[in-house]
Amino acid sequence: RKEGYMERGVEHLKSYLVDPLSKAGLAALEKARFEFPGCITSDELKLLGEQKLLQCDKEGGKFCEGTCGSQISKVFFVVFFLVTNVMILNIIVATLLEQVGASELPLQGALTMGLSMRKFH
Repeated sequence: RKEGYMERGVEHLKSYLVDPLSKAGLAALEKARFEFPGCITSDELKLLGEQKLLQCDKEGGKFCEGTCGSQISKVFFVVFFLVTNVMILNIIVATLLEQVGASELPLQGALTMGLSMRKFH
């Protein structure tokens, strides 16, 4: 994020809260979204709560958490990545073994046929 983004974002949100349905208010909201691209961390939400721009309190049931994902999502991603890699690797190895096996069959048949023909001569 760019330096000073928090101050600019707070100013834009304050402008939005003055008149949220006007064109100026909606433009200020768009500028605030530009200052906070992607996700908002819990620290940023705490700072916005201190500025009285959000109502985040644990007692009232409106506790604001960050929108950058939880620890469960990180664990899920790692497990998903490992499982899919193993599956893709198994598919590649099975395909290679099938191709090697298919290419050896005619050769193996020719060798055994040549050996059996020697018995009769």
